[in-house]
Amino acid sequence: MTVKQDVVVVDLVFVSTVSKAEAGVPSGGSDADTTALCHLPQDRGNCLALIQRWAFDANSGQCVQFTYGGCGGNANNFETKEACEEQCLGYIPMPIPATGSGVVDAVCSLPKEVGPCRAMLKRWYYDGSSGRCVEFVYGGCRGNANNFLSEADCYMRCMNATLVHPN
Repeated sequence: MTVKQDVVVVDLVFVSTVSKAEAGVPSGGSDADTTALCHLPQDRGNCLALIQRWAFDANSGQCVQFTYGGCGGNANNFETKEACEEQCLGYIPMPIPATGSGVVDAVCSLPKEVGPCRAMLKRWYYDGSSGRCVEFVYGGCRGNANNFLSEADCYMRCMNATLVHPN
């Protein structure tokens, strides 16, 4: 009598994704959504992989590299620095000093920086020498945090920080 053995190999792969809703980010794609995404803290997630990713650091106003575990985490997680900057520059939350303090927001002190890419996007930057927000053509990647989607955004961020009222 012959005994036939069958061997069954089961290979299980678990894939975990996090939706914007699970990460606490509203869905829909508005400016508020982008701002919320860029405000999320860096989160390596639950797994143990060693994947280099980029997250926006709202305190420094820059995209920083971090090690992602491969699952979990949140939506502030980009494959490239360029993708992070494209999503988050111009939505940079930094505290504005109280009106009349005379302290210039660090972002507003940065020079205009077009960046190396060639997207030709209309943006605004604060020019400290003239005390005005000036339109410029942004290349679409890198650059710095003195980069606003609208003139109004630029003035809201930078003019409040530089107004000095006599006592």
